[in-house]
Amino acid sequence: MIFTLEALEAKYGDSLILHYGQENNPRFIVIDGGPSGVYRQSLAPRLAKLREKWAGNEPLDIEMVMVSHLDSDHVKGIVDWTAALVEEEEQAGEASANILTLWHNTFDDIVGNDQYGVIASLSASIQRSGDVVIIPPGLPLSRKTGLVLATVAEGRSLRQNAEKLNIDVNPKFGRLVMAPKSGKKIVHWGDGLKFTVVSPSAARLAVLQVEWDKKIKELKKKGKLNTAESQVELADYLDKSPYNLSSIVVLAECGGKRMLLTGDARGDFILEGLQAAGLVHPGAKCRVDLLKIQHHGSAHDTTQEFFETVVADHYVISANGKYGNPDTPTLQMLSDARGNEEFTLYLTNKDGENGLGSRLAGFFKKEKAKGKKYKVVCREDSALSVRVDLLKAVNY
Repeated sequence: MIFTLEALEAKYGDSLILHYGQENNPRFIVIDGGPSGVYRQSLAPRLAKLREKWAGNEPLDIEMVMVSHLDSDHVKGIVDWTAALVEEEEQAGEASANILTLWHNTFDDIVGNDQYGVIASLSASIQRSGDVVIIPPGLPLSRKTGLVLATVAEGRSLRQNAEKLNIDVNPKFGRLVMAPKSGKKIVHWGDGLKFTVVSPSAARLAVLQVEWDKKIKELKKKGKLNTAESQVELADYLDKSPYNLSSIVVLAECGGKRMLLTGDARGDFILEGLQAAGLVHPGAKCRVDLLKIQHHGSAHDTTQEFFETVVADHYVISANGKYGNPDTPTLQMLSDARGNEEFTLYLTNKDGENGLGSRLAGFFKKEKAKGKKYKVVCREDSALSVRVDLLKAVNY
């Protein structure tokens, strides 16, 4: 049996492939697709190799595609992939992949369809090319908010592509993939794989819906609901609230091994979800075999307490130095939390933007001098990915 997480080179984003099941008949789940360019450079070539090996001229079955949350550095590659599949069907009558299920919480899923139109026109007005956003003159939006608004449109495009491809969206959940207010939600994928949904929290999303409705009512009362001013105000709210709460986090289990896949969720939200699902108790540790460190190793979304509570044999960070990720303080918190224990840290990039290579080399040199025992494995420059095998090794 295999249970492997493959972290593709995804620039400053995430693009993961989960391999599981029988060695001679593996199954695949794709989690996120990275930002602009990653589909063409990493995801498409890897999927082509998998298809050649396991499907030949037939479409490659993908059990599920999960978009952990709305940010473009996770969703854009999936939008590009599904758009390519739509084009293949239209031109050749058959797509190269058959995606059976999509987990994807769009913005209007989170706050309700009735209010989506309030910002839809504003979102449509944002032009984007990679990380460059062009904001219409007269709209006092920051670049960051502009990127968020562009992602709203990308989420809608993905949902439209899914409809054209007849992909089942969020089955067994209704509108949103989320953890229940009490108990836990477990989804079985066959061949011994199961997901326990840790986040987003139904309780937190309910509070978010109340807050959003309150803001809508305030703007209606002021007669500003359909004004440019209100759109800017709502866009700013969108930047600050839904994205922080909506990241899908799952505990994946197969063959007695466990992976915690975290998207960009905050560490305190993850711990809260683990406790609500009965996977960890206050003051106790949650031991997993693999932890995908949240938000590309950003220090804004984790603490030493998180690493002291969630303990793994293998840690994965997907980042290339952009925005300072992985942050040196995050690496230090992980190191301090584990003391002199042995573990392995996997990085999708050993060099990159903002002096990443020299910063990592300096940090790990100091760690070695302190007598730290953990290992660091980086993706080879010529490789599409770095893989972590928890059961039998993937050799294809």
